[in-house]
Amino acid sequence: LGRQVTDGQLSGQILIAAGQKVYNFDAETYELLQTFQGHTDIVSCCKFSPDGRSVVTSSEDKTAKIWDCFTAKLLLTLSGHLAFVRACDFSPCGNLVVTASDDRTARIWIVKCGTMLKILRHISSVFGCAFSPNGKRIL
Repeated sequence: LGRQVTDGQLSGQILIAAGQKVYNFDAETYELLQTFQGHTDIVSCCKFSPDGRSVVTSSEDKTAKIWDCFTAKLLLTLSGHLAFVRACDFSPCGNLVVTASDDRTARIWIVKCGTMLKILRHISSVFGCAFSPNGKRIL
C-alpha cells in the first residue's frame, strides 16, 4: 500500500506514493496514467499543484521534486535539506512550495526556478507543512 494518497480535485486524478515512485491514476477508471520516478529513497509526500498541471513530491533522499503531471518529466529538484523531507505543499496560487524536514527546518521555494526563498527553523523535526487557504501563512 502507498504511504501517501492525494487527489487532484480539478484533474480527476489520484496520486499514490509507494516506495521510490509515485503513481498517478484516473480517479474514475483507476487506469494508471503516469509513474513518477527519480527519487533514490522512499517518497514521503505527494501533492498536485492548484491547477493540476504539476506534482510535488518529497522523499527520504533529502529532496523534493516538481514534475509535469502529463508527461511525468522531472522539472526541478529542490535540494538543500540535510535530512529526510517529510512533507510538501503548493501555495494556493501555485508559485511557491513549502517543504518540511527532519533537519528541523521548513523551507519555502520558488516553483518557477527552484530557488530557496526562506528557511524557517524549528527546535525539532518538522513532520508536516501546508499553506493557509489565502497563501499568507504556513502551518
